[in-house]
Amino acid sequence: MAGGAAIAEQAKLAVRRGEPTVLSSRRPVDDLTARDVAEAAKQGDHLSQQLLRQSGLLIGTAVAPLINLFNPSLVVIGGGVAELGDSLLDPIRQAVRGRSLNASAKAVRIQAAMLGRRSSGMGAVALAQAGALHRLASPAHSLSRSQGGVEEPMTLLETQSV
Repeated sequence: MAGGAAIAEQAKLAVRRGEPTVLSSRRPVDDLTARDVAEAAKQGDHLSQQLLRQSGLLIGTAVAPLINLFNPSLVVIGGGVAELGDSLLDPIRQAVRGRSLNASAKAVRIQAAMLGRRSSGMGAVALAQAGALHRLASPAHSLSRSQGGVEEPMTLLETQSV
C-alpha cells in the first residue's frame, strides 16, 4: 500500500485518469517508477508530492503502534522507498508524532537506511552469519561420530576420534 511499487501504481492510475502531472510526459505510463515520482515531486509536481505524502502517512500510521510498544530510539526505513528521502520521511515523522505517545514520539529518530535498497539483503546476510557462528560455537550443535557410526551431540570437552 505504501512501498515503491504502490507509489508507482498510484502514479500510473493518476496519469491514466488524466490528472495534471508532469509524469504524463516522462515515459510510457507502464514504465513509471517511484523514483520518477520522487523526481517529479522535487520539481514541484503537486500530484507526485501528494502521492509521497500519502505513502509516508500510511507508513507512519503503521509504525506508530510499534513505537508505542517497543519505545525504540531509532527507526530505520529501508528498501527502495528509503531512497525517496525527506519527501517520504517527513510525513512518516508527522504521522508518528500524531499517533504515538508523546514521550515515545519525542525519543525516536526516524531515518533512511544508509544502504538504501541493499539494506534488507545486507541485514539478512548479517543475521544468517550471526546464526551460523552461534550454531558453530554452541556445544549442543557440535557433532561427533559414535562407534556405531551414528552422529550424536558432543560437548566441547570431548575430542573427536579419527
